[in-house]
Amino acid sequence: MEAFLYGLDVINADPNILPNVKLSGLVSDYCGNRQRALRQISASVQGRITQSSDKKLAAVVEGFGSGTSGAVAKFLTLYKIPQISYAASSVTLSDKSQYPFFMRNIGRDSAQARVMIEIIKTMKWTYVSAVFSDSVYGRTGMREFLKLAAKENICVATQVKIESYFRNYPETMQNVVQYMLAGVFPNSRVVVMFVDTEDAHAILKAKASFGKSNNRMVWLAADGWGTYTSGVEGVEELAQGAITIDFYRNSAPTFREYVRSLNPTNNTRNIWFRDFWEQNFQCNLAGGSRFSSACSENLTFSDNLDDAIDRAAETALNALYTVARGIESLVVQSCPGAPHILCANASANLDKLYDHMRGLNFNGSSGLPVTFDALGDGVPRYNIFNYQRLAEGGHGYVKVGTWINGALNLLTQQMYFYDANNDSTVMTNLRSECQNPPCRCSTTEIMDMPFTEKHEAFTLLGYFPLHARGTFGKQCGAIVPFFVQQMLAFHYAIDKVNQDPTLFPNTSLGYMVWDTCANPDHGEFVFDAFDKNLRLFNHPPEVPLLTSVLAMIGGYYSDVTKAISKANQKGYHLVQISPTASAVELGNKTAHPRLLRTAAPDSAMFEALVDVAKGFGWTYLSTVVSNQYLHTTRNVTLGSILNRAGICVATTQTVDDLSDRRFDEIIQALVDVNGSVGVVILMGASNTLRLLDAAKRSNAQGRFVWLATDTWGTDLDLPVDNNDVARGTLTVVPDSDMDPGFDEYLKSVRPNSIPNTPWMKEFWEHHFQCNLEYGGKFDKTCSGQESLVDNPIRQHVYTTHTINAVYSYAHGITNLYRTKCGSYNPFECLDKIPGDDTSMQWAFDEINKVNFAGADGRPFTFTDQGHEMMRFKIFNYQPDMDPSYVEVGHWMNGNLSLNYSRLKMYDADGEPTDSVPKSQCVDLCAHCTDDDRPQNTNPSNVKITFTAHQKLWGILTLTVAVSGAVFTFLIMVIFMVKFQHHVVRQATSSLSLILLFGVFCMYLMIFAFMLSPTLATCGIRRIGLGFFYSICFAVILIQSLRIFRMHNKTHVSGQPSFLGGVSNTLGVFVLVAIEIVLVVEWVVLRPPGVKYVDGEAQWRCSTSNEDLVISLTYVFVLVFVTLMVSFRACRGTAFVQEAVYNAVVTIGTVLIIVAWTCCFLLLGPEYEEPSICIGLTANATVILMFVFGPKIVSLASHGSDADDDIAPEYNATYISRDGNSRDVGAAYDNKSFDISEKDITLSPL
Repeated sequence: MEAFLYGLDVINADPNILPNVKLSGLVSDYCGNRQRALRQISASVQGRITQSSDKKLAAVVEGFGSGTSGAVAKFLTLYKIPQISYAASSVTLSDKSQYPFFMRNIGRDSAQARVMIEIIKTMKWTYVSAVFSDSVYGRTGMREFLKLAAKENICVATQVKIESYFRNYPETMQNVVQYMLAGVFPNSRVVVMFVDTEDAHAILKAKASFGKSNNRMVWLAADGWGTYTSGVEGVEELAQGAITIDFYRNSAPTFREYVRSLNPTNNTRNIWFRDFWEQNFQCNLAGGSRFSSACSENLTFSDNLDDAIDRAAETALNALYTVARGIESLVVQSCPGAPHILCANASANLDKLYDHMRGLNFNGSSGLPVTFDALGDGVPRYNIFNYQRLAEGGHGYVKVGTWINGALNLLTQQMYFYDANNDSTVMTNLRSECQNPPCRCSTTEIMDMPFTEKHEAFTLLGYFPLHARGTFGKQCGAIVPFFVQQMLAFHYAIDKVNQDPTLFPNTSLGYMVWDTCANPDHGEFVFDAFDKNLRLFNHPPEVPLLTSVLAMIGGYYSDVTKAISKANQKGYHLVQISPTASAVELGNKTAHPRLLRTAAPDSAMFEALVDVAKGFGWTYLSTVVSNQYLHTTRNVTLGSILNRAGICVATTQTVDDLSDRRFDEIIQALVDVNGSVGVVILMGASNTLRLLDAAKRSNAQGRFVWLATDTWGTDLDLPVDNNDVARGTLTVVPDSDMDPGFDEYLKSVRPNSIPNTPWMKEFWEHHFQCNLEYGGKFDKTCSGQESLVDNPIRQHVYTTHTINAVYSYAHGITNLYRTKCGSYNPFECLDKIPGDDTSMQWAFDEINKVNFAGADGRPFTFTDQGHEMMRFKIFNYQPDMDPSYVEVGHWMNGNLSLNYSRLKMYDADGEPTDSVPKSQCVDLCAHCTDDDRPQNTNPSNVKITFTAHQKLWGILTLTVAVSGAVFTFLIMVIFMVKFQHHVVRQATSSLSLILLFGVFCMYLMIFAFMLSPTLATCGIRRIGLGFFYSICFAVILIQSLRIFRMHNKTHVSGQPSFLGGVSNTLGVFVLVAIEIVLVVEWVVLRPPGVKYVDGEAQWRCSTSNEDLVISLTYVFVLVFVTLMVSFRACRGTAFVQEAVYNAVVTIGTVLIIVAWTCCFLLLGPEYEEPSICIGLTANATVILMFVFGPKIVSLASHGSDADDDIAPEYNATYISRDGNSRDVGAAYDNKSFDISEKDITLSPL
């Protein structure tokens, strides 16, 4: 402020600036309050409008923070009053569409972010952490830094938002610092900071509580820390080593002299100067009473106290000069006849002042040029400081560089950081890099992701599809009230848990909640982001800091649940509990090992629906399916259950076009099917209503009996006009009663009931169709008296599933800490429950076996398959009753009970009928007897089907396998025809033929896995897989042993033994016989079989995948021994090439087996068949190429069978030291063989 007053004096005294115009100033103290600042500005502007004096409010010069500057700028825009700031640096203020009259004489934060990036690159740091204040300045500055970091391949390990209240709670701030110190990101030594001075001081003060031994971080801070001494006061040793950025400023000597001359006596125009004087000197002036002593008359400002006053003097003075020179430019242009007088034309055109100010280019108070870009921003110039321990004692900011107009000048050898012993080290020796890649990096998308949180000792994650899936490139669509209800149920359940003294005694449960927008990709993204959004929680499986994160609730939609489950397996392995995801594939524990569900699987719901149809004697149904993941997967499950029940699907109509015309076509297609009365609807509520509209348009009343699932349930609000086509509908819904406590909870819910939630306002406005704030999309403003008592939410059947999911977690984790530790404090139990993968498995096991009174008062427990008990209610839609959905039956674990006395069916006139209409085929219905429609579940009657040729992987695999089998057969024929040829004989023809047989069978073996499971195919799988593998590697092992022994025999005396064809063949038979004994024993003890898996809606072999792989143990041993022997054989100088081929084949086999077994065991059922078929085909092809490829080449290059044509390297005879010779065979195409080698001679075989 003194710079502002001083500037007015200097400008008014300067004859070269507005010589005949005087500037006056109006100064206000906004006390750091945005609303106060707006009121003050408003009063000033109203004075300008109403006063008739010659004083005009020309412009506003301010030093607000970015948030307040933005609010004031929007207000001043209404009056076209220019505003120039010397402190607000947020990038958002450069948006001319929002702030057309805002300018500043400093650079925007994007330039500071660029300075930080250049410093990091100069120091060769690649892995940093980030901290930012929850303000416009902090958020926009950090957003710019994250964008630039991503472009420069600098990984930001985590980002910490310092909310405004943190600084008032030392323990909270200590947890933030502990998070960065505890080894979660041990290689991130540099912390980038966009924080204000108060937050910087609070962080350093919190760090002091951990002692100097943890002095491992180097702070890289923007101007919010800058060169303020208040930010490091009392924590100087914790701040040393910090690199800070401040605006480039030169000293203004005349202003410093002016400040030194000030005292309370001569500075009466500044009404706040007396308070400042007392505060600065900690004494009382006359009449004061704040301090214990009176101020001496001899007090003056000393040099060491000028810094706080002088810090912003240059930019404040330049801002004032900009206004003065802008007015001067306006006057010159508007008053050509009197260029030094504020003429009437100039006064009338003050709204043009902004353009004149922005176009200026002049030397400022310190001699540096002042100019502005097209956005009204000043030239970005920065000083770079290193907070160091000074030689003369104490600490201070040492200037170590500048950044001007994009050029960094940094004195790296004069920059220091300090270790725990307070020893200084040159900054270039500091390493901050990811040492265990891949390291996941935080992004702007994560920073902007909305979520809500409340941290306690335990934290439960929640993932809800609060918005529908977005369209036209948008990530999220409209708010979905049903899932907002589920979020409220989640919070209600947490409140109930915290009120229960038996759950988490002496501690509490907190939460973090995200919106998945019903999108699998977005669901995976928000899950991956949860640890990088850093609030105060642990980074599983690292050591918890403030809270223990062991589980999550959510997914809800099956495809989103699946995506989160897959992401969870990449490293966290948290327990996942989904309240509504019911897809049968989610029951696969191999693919989803940590997933539990408080809902029953779709297969159970459709068993209940099909049992209803069977109870009516129906054998002919139609289906209408929405072209969405949930409904298409459900249709597959339904089709399988209908097949087993002997019910024929007359027609399946898919909603792939949302036009009315398409729905009319569907209704017509259903009408055209003679005899099919029952129609199963697999669609969402909106499409169901449109289908009913189409039925109404087609006058199809009484033509169909709709069979619906939980997507219709008892919550579909039907228009009265649709009653005549909907009456008689049967719906199957989970058997869950309501929780009366939740209804009471809803009565107290208000928009701010859940602190900091970003979604309640939107829900509230949608529910009550009113605006909570000015400028909303509805026609009326909310009164503030709205409540869910007057406009209640009807509790959904799945709401108790969400509540039970939370209860399950609470009971399970409480039992875990009771049994494993005896305490409920995560920190006291770190050694026993460290949060690693084993801890997560313990948590899963405890949650899986809970047994408690559920939200509806009935016992709740999980089944062995990890879902709730299979029980459903059957409702009949009777619009003439109240309620209109009448319960007419119950289904539990395969047992259906129907109350026919309560059931009503209707005719075309809407009159109740005495009987249930028939739904049976009355025509030929040949399609109902296709082989792919089994009529019962007797395994002996399961038909063989083949569908692999319908898939791309199947086509490619079949092409390679059939081609390979043909080539293998041709090679066998060639070897048998040319069995006298030296290449065939020297390769031991018997071994070659056996190996070719094994390869041929491996190619054919894929058909056993491509064909549907039957008693025959399952038996072939169990016997053939290991048998054919053992044939191949028994041969390769014998060949490798033969080469190894031949090499040894060339260097020792004695007669070689067992190298002939008979001996080798016998050895192969012995090795294969071991496999035969093992597999026969297994088949006898556990005969092959098939079983129908309801959870997957398909037939499977009774042998588990794990058992099938374990049965290859002997094969694995053979492969391992072959690998060792082939390596030894490669050391010989003779026959090395054949040994190398065997080694390559064995190594390739190891890699292929590892690949296909991992896919076979770890991925879902859809990958089992492709993985093993591709693996077998690849294995057979590798053997064929490397073992027989060279032989075929040799046969082609030595076509004659005559001995005279034999090349020397194809015939080796061992000569013993007594002069006797004996054939030992030959290595084909062995260029390492030397005919002059001692003890080796050449002779015909």
